[in-house]
Amino acid sequence: ESSEVSSGRILAILGIIAVFIGVAFFLKFAFDNNWIPPVGRVILGALAGLALVGIGQWLRAKYVEYSNFLMGGGLALLYLSLTASHFFYHLVTPGTAWFLMVIVTIFGFALSVKNETQVLALVSIVGGFVTPFLARSGGNDMLAIFGYVTLLNIGVLALSFFKKWPELLLVA
Repeated sequence: ESSEVSSGRILAILGIIAVFIGVAFFLKFAFDNNWIPPVGRVILGALAGLALVGIGQWLRAKYVEYSNFLMGGGLALLYLSLTASHFFYHLVTPGTAWFLMVIVTIFGFALSVKNETQVLALVSIVGGFVTPFLARSGGNDMLAIFGYVTLLNIGVLALSFFKKWPELLLVA
Protein backbone atom coordinates (compact mmCIF):
# COMPACT_ATOMS: atom_id res chain seq x y z
CA GLU A 1 0.00 0.00 0.00
CA SER A 2 2.83 2.42 0.79
CA SER A 3 4.47 1.68 -2.57
CA GLU A 4 1.20 2.63 -4.29
CA VAL A 5 1.15 5.92 -2.43
CA SER A 6 4.77 6.71 -3.21
CA SER A 7 4.44 5.71 -6.89
CA GLY A 8 1.27 7.78 -7.17
CA ARG A 9 3.07 10.72 -5.61
CA ILE A 10 6.00 10.32 -7.99
CA LEU A 11 3.66 10.22 -11.00
CA ALA A 12 1.86 13.33 -9.76
CA ILE A 13 5.16 15.18 -9.38
CA LEU A 14 6.32 14.04 -12.83
CA GLY A 15 3.00 15.15 -14.30
CA ILE A 16 3.29 18.59 -12.74
CA ILE A 17 6.86 18.92 -13.99
CA ALA A 18 5.81 17.89 -17.52
CA VAL A 19 2.98 20.45 -17.55
CA PHE A 20 5.31 23.12 -16.17
CA ILE A 21 7.92 22.43 -18.86
CA GLY A 22 5.28 22.45 -21.59
CA VAL A 23 3.83 25.76 -20.41
CA ALA A 24 7.32 27.23 -20.05
CA PHE A 25 8.21 26.32 -23.65
CA PHE A 26 4.92 27.74 -24.93
CA LEU A 27 5.41 30.98 -23.00
CA LYS A 28 8.99 31.29 -24.23
CA PHE A 29 7.78 30.83 -27.81
CA ALA A 30 4.97 33.34 -27.27
CA PHE A 31 7.34 35.88 -25.71
CA ASP A 32 9.92 35.47 -28.47
CA ASN A 33 7.24 36.10 -31.10
CA ASN A 34 5.77 39.05 -29.16
CA TRP A 35 2.36 37.43 -28.91
CA ILE A 36 2.20 38.66 -25.34
CA PRO A 37 3.39 42.23 -24.63
CA PRO A 38 5.42 43.05 -21.47
CA VAL A 39 2.38 44.22 -19.52
CA GLY A 40 0.63 40.95 -20.33
CA ARG A 41 3.68 38.97 -19.25
CA VAL A 42 3.78 40.69 -15.86
CA ILE A 43 0.04 40.31 -15.34
CA LEU A 44 0.20 36.67 -16.41
CA GLY A 45 3.01 36.01 -13.94
CA ALA A 46 1.20 37.78 -11.09
CA LEU A 47 -2.06 35.95 -11.82
CA ALA A 48 -0.20 32.63 -11.95
CA GLY A 49 1.43 33.43 -8.60
CA LEU A 50 -1.92 34.30 -7.02
CA ALA A 51 -3.46 31.17 -8.55
CA LEU A 52 -0.72 28.99 -7.05
CA VAL A 53 -1.28 30.56 -3.63
CA GLY A 54 -5.04 30.05 -3.99
CA ILE A 55 -4.75 26.45 -5.14
CA GLY A 56 -2.25 25.74 -2.38
CA GLN A 57 -4.62 27.17 0.20
CA TRP A 58 -7.51 25.15 -1.25
CA LEU A 59 -5.47 21.92 -1.11
CA ARG A 60 -4.17 22.70 2.37
CA ALA A 61 -6.58 20.45 4.28
CA LYS A 62 -5.58 17.31 2.39
CA TYR A 63 -2.02 17.89 1.13
CA VAL A 64 -0.08 20.04 3.60
CA GLU A 65 3.43 19.63 2.17
CA TYR A 66 2.26 20.01 -1.41
CA SER A 67 0.25 23.12 -0.53
CA ASN A 68 3.34 24.67 1.08
CA PHE A 69 5.25 23.99 -2.14
CA LEU A 70 2.52 25.61 -4.25
CA MET A 71 2.10 28.65 -2.02
CA GLY A 72 5.86 29.19 -1.71
CA GLY A 73 6.18 28.97 -5.48
CA GLY A 74 3.29 31.40 -5.87
CA LEU A 75 4.98 33.92 -3.58
CA ALA A 76 8.25 33.51 -5.49
CA LEU A 77 6.39 34.06 -8.76
CA LEU A 78 4.88 37.28 -7.38
CA TYR A 79 8.36 38.55 -6.47
CA LEU A 80 9.61 37.57 -9.92
CA SER A 81 6.73 39.32 -11.70
CA LEU A 82 7.29 42.51 -9.72
CA THR A 83 11.01 42.35 -10.43
CA ALA A 84 10.35 41.96 -14.15
CA SER A 85 7.85 44.83 -14.14
CA HIS A 86 10.48 47.18 -12.78
CA PHE A 87 13.89 45.85 -13.71
CA PHE A 88 13.32 44.39 -17.19
CA TYR A 89 10.27 46.18 -18.59
CA HIS A 90 10.34 49.50 -16.66
CA LEU A 91 6.57 49.42 -16.20
CA VAL A 92 6.64 50.62 -12.60
CA THR A 93 8.93 52.89 -10.63
CA PRO A 94 11.40 51.44 -8.14
CA GLY A 95 9.30 52.81 -5.27
CA THR A 96 6.17 51.13 -6.57
CA ALA A 97 7.98 47.82 -7.09
CA TRP A 98 9.44 48.08 -3.58
CA PHE A 99 6.04 48.84 -2.04
CA LEU A 100 4.37 45.92 -3.85
CA MET A 101 7.15 43.53 -2.82
CA VAL A 102 6.69 44.63 0.79
CA ILE A 103 2.98 43.80 0.41
CA VAL A 104 3.94 40.34 -0.91
CA THR A 105 6.26 39.88 2.09
CA ILE A 106 3.51 40.85 4.54
CA PHE A 107 1.08 38.57 2.68
CA GLY A 108 3.57 35.70 2.98
CA PHE A 109 3.99 36.32 6.70
CA ALA A 110 0.21 36.38 7.14
CA LEU A 111 -0.13 33.10 5.23
CA SER A 112 2.57 31.50 7.36
CA VAL A 113 0.79 32.54 10.56
CA LYS A 114 -2.63 31.47 9.28
CA ASN A 115 -1.37 28.08 8.07
CA GLU A 116 1.15 27.67 10.88
CA THR A 117 4.01 26.83 8.55
CA GLN A 118 7.56 28.09 8.72
CA VAL A 119 8.17 27.38 5.05
CA LEU A 120 6.12 30.36 3.89
CA ALA A 121 7.73 32.55 6.53
CA LEU A 122 11.15 31.53 5.19
CA VAL A 123 10.15 32.33 1.60
CA SER A 124 8.84 35.71 2.79
CA ILE A 125 12.02 36.45 4.74
CA VAL A 126 14.21 35.68 1.74
CA GLY A 127 11.91 37.72 -0.52
CA GLY A 128 11.86 40.55 1.97
CA PHE A 129 15.64 40.69 2.22
CA VAL A 130 16.21 40.59 -1.54
CA THR A 131 13.58 43.29 -2.18
CA PRO A 132 16.11 46.17 -1.95
CA PHE A 133 18.19 44.47 -4.65
CA LEU A 134 15.25 43.56 -6.88
CA ALA A 135 13.66 47.02 -6.71
CA ARG A 136 16.79 49.14 -6.73
CA SER A 137 16.69 52.52 -8.34
CA GLY A 138 20.38 52.99 -8.97
CA GLY A 139 20.51 55.61 -6.22
CA ASN A 140 22.31 55.26 -2.93
CA ASP A 141 19.64 55.77 -0.27
CA MET A 142 21.28 53.77 2.50
CA LEU A 143 19.13 55.28 5.26
CA ALA A 144 15.95 53.93 3.62
CA ILE A 145 17.51 50.51 3.06
CA PHE A 146 18.79 50.23 6.63
CA GLY A 147 15.42 51.41 7.96
CA TYR A 148 13.64 48.81 5.88
CA VAL A 149 16.00 46.01 6.93
CA THR A 150 15.59 47.03 10.57
CA LEU A 151 11.79 46.92 10.27
CA LEU A 152 11.99 43.55 8.53
CA ASN A 153 14.24 42.20 11.28
CA ILE A 154 11.84 43.45 13.95
CA GLY A 155 8.99 41.71 12.09
CA VAL A 156 10.95 38.46 11.88
CA LEU A 157 11.85 38.71 15.57
CA ALA A 158 8.20 39.29 16.52
CA LEU A 159 7.05 36.40 14.32
CA SER A 160 9.67 34.04 15.72
CA PHE A 161 8.62 34.84 19.30
CA PHE A 162 4.89 34.87 18.56
CA LYS A 163 4.89 31.50 16.78
CA LYS A 164 7.82 30.00 18.72
CA TRP A 165 9.90 29.61 15.56
CA PRO A 166 13.47 30.47 16.63
CA GLU A 167 14.83 29.02 13.37
CA LEU A 168 13.62 32.16 11.59
CA LEU A 169 16.21 34.20 13.46
CA LEU A 170 18.99 32.14 11.87
CA VAL A 171 17.71 32.98 8.40
CA ALA A 172 17.28 36.66 9.21
